[in-house]
Amino acid sequence: MRSALAAFVGSVLILSFALFSASCRKNSQLVAPPDTAHFLTKQQHEISWPGLANSPWPMFLHDAQHTGRSPYRGPQEGKVEWTFFAGGGVFSSPVIDENGTIYVRVSSFSPDFLAIGADGQLKWSKSTAGDGSALVAADGNVHVDGYDNWQRYLFAYDRGGFLKWRFPVVGNASFSSPVISKDGGTVYLAVGSLYAIRRDGTLHWKWKPDSDSVQYSPAMSPDGTLLYVPGGHALYAVDTSGHLRLTCRKVPSAPAVDNDGNVYFCAGADELCSFDQSGVLRWRLPGVPWTGLGIGPIIGWDGTIYVITCLDLYAIDYAGRLKWKYPLPALSDCIPAIDVDGTIYFGLTHSRRPYGNPADSTNFIALNPDGTMKFQMYLAGGLGGWIPNIDSPPAISGNGRIYVSSNNPGHHVYAIK
Repeated sequence: MRSALAAFVGSVLILSFALFSASCRKNSQLVAPPDTAHFLTKQQHEISWPGLANSPWPMFLHDAQHTGRSPYRGPQEGKVEWTFFAGGGVFSSPVIDENGTIYVRVSSFSPDFLAIGADGQLKWSKSTAGDGSALVAADGNVHVDGYDNWQRYLFAYDRGGFLKWRFPVVGNASFSSPVISKDGGTVYLAVGSLYAIRRDGTLHWKWKPDSDSVQYSPAMSPDGTLLYVPGGHALYAVDTSGHLRLTCRKVPSAPAVDNDGNVYFCAGADELCSFDQSGVLRWRLPGVPWTGLGIGPIIGWDGTIYVITCLDLYAIDYAGRLKWKYPLPALSDCIPAIDVDGTIYFGLTHSRRPYGNPADSTNFIALNPDGTMKFQMYLAGGLGGWIPNIDSPPAISGNGRIYVSSNNPGHHVYAIK
């Protein structure tokens, strides 16, 4: 893994998870290396995925490659258009269907799977307890992982909230969101084992690594032939027949995949890695601390890699060199979203003192592509007067809005314009 010629199986370095925490910073100032003139870019394009709904944000981190980027422009004003009280904390990302309906998973409330109209009004709700984001498929089904009477299932609802089918799964992984095959015929879910479930709700196959379990959300190669699945001790590449192809023995974050099939993930406690589609290491960048909990990188339209590491947002070029680092005014483990202009949107987490001082109340930020401030906001509604945690990765709509949710002590969904 330390050599550009090394393959994954030969690597034996296994690093443990690390939760990185420190006191909040009050003053944020862009940090950039001295030489910023010759960073490498690699233009990215949207990958056609017929299995997904043709909507602005149909799944966790937008697409099957987990790029976190949108072909639409995000909000420009930094103002709240509406607020919806969800009744409980929300970790997961909202997703959006073709009609503009927003699907939100509430972690600590029943009913806890909500369909909200673009006007901020509840359309329907279901009791399927869980933490992961939903997925809107091209066939009209909305897939979500959750519990019913202590049994875990992958559920499929139609757009009106009617249950089409549910498939029982076994596993205790949190924050697991489904991904769908390129042709839409199979839905994959990693909850201890990797399940491949057919469109009609029957099992296609199930795979589990020896002495490990898989968790969080798989990403897929651009050609749809490989799933990159994070486990407790390694990142696994599994083909769509359920056969293991590659193993990278580093404790991984959730991965992201670019147009050329290069994979990016945070490894162990303090580095960002990239390997190509054949499993050869492209580069590693030490000194990028990782929060764990499935927090991983995303990929901008010019190939820039962005990752939040509790106290900083890093921007890294296509060759693995630091472009700039933005120190955050408070802790964050919110995965950002990127719009068509390269604007980076993200929330701040970890409750701070009761609000009252606007300078210390920011919990949502938009940065320009060069790391300078576009706007910052205070999203209100925290219980007991505390600043809401914005854990939820944002979802960019097609009408200049972005949707984001708050966890305890905030229980809301926000539409920002």
